[in-house]
Amino acid sequence: MPIVESLNPKEIPENTNLSPLGRAERHGKQIVVYPEIMVGKGLEMVALNPRHLGYYYEFGYAASMTGRSFFEGSCTKINFRTKEVEVWRPNKHTIVGECAFIPRMNRAQHNTAARCTEDEDDGYLIVPTLDLRDEYPDYIYFLNAKTMEEVGRVKFDVRLIPSLHGHYLPADTNNNTISS
Repeated sequence: MPIVESLNPKEIPENTNLSPLGRAERHGKQIVVYPEIMVGKGLEMVALNPRHLGYYYEFGYAASMTGRSFFEGSCTKINFRTKEVEVWRPNKHTIVGECAFIPRMNRAQHNTAARCTEDEDDGYLIVPTLDLRDEYPDYIYFLNAKTMEEVGRVKFDVRLIPSLHGHYLPADTNNNTISS
């Protein structure tokens, strides 16, 4: 949760909300963060635009692998400010794994330190999916994070695990791939 820039407790008034996206207050020498239910049960593993981590952010992308909820088998875009959601599902027989957010590169910024566009949701989601039917393949889908529309997919002839724990880094300036 983004909070005010100054974390010097002497500069923060007691019982003042420090975050525009929830509630965090100073009580003595501690900052207490209170949970807020944004969209109900069923979503986990929220992915954020890595260029906005630690700042005020508006969008998150969460998976719902299993469970009986409205979000079952989906990748969901959550607007933390308005609490609106946009749900993407490949089909009703799919487990959707952890999403990864990849910021879109701007050609003009390709060789600069910023290396991403201005809009927080301007990028792509990598979404692994596992089809529960034996005769159907698994896929990794690529979604436009702004519109939640499919822009591509890769079919696998082997079963996937529904998580992609990892980091995705841009190529270096010599066009070599950076590995982690």
